[in-house]
Amino acid sequence: IQRRFDATMIYSTQRSRVVDYLGNKQHLAVDLRIAAGTNGGIRIQSGEQRFYEGFLQFRFPRWFTGTADVNEWYDDGKQQYRISVEVGNPILGPVFRYKGSFQARTIAVADGAVPLHVKPLRVEARE
Repeated sequence: IQRRFDATMIYSTQRSRVVDYLGNKQHLAVDLRIAAGTNGGIRIQSGEQRFYEGFLQFRFPRWFTGTADVNEWYDDGKQQYRISVEVGNPILGPVFRYKGSFQARTIAVADGAVPLHVKPLRVEARE
């Protein structure tokens, strides 16, 4: 089964951190904390979350959001990337868990042009 998850990460000089714009219309912006994982991979934890739709902009209250803890690493034995995701809510507790694997490949593009089918449907400058 193939699945697709659209997100665009940027480094925000205003926020001094990486921000992930989720979805192909980039409605949700999430601050990220990124560190080395204990297994030699990368650990990403979500922080403040903001919603954008035209002039409508607001921060989600902490009790209304999920906090994600994502670990990604390369498994030399299986020759594939592995991922572990845990999402919790301050009121509900654990709400979602996922463990899986994926393959990555580099696709050459002519003149550095990103193909339209992988670009977000909407990009809004926020900085």
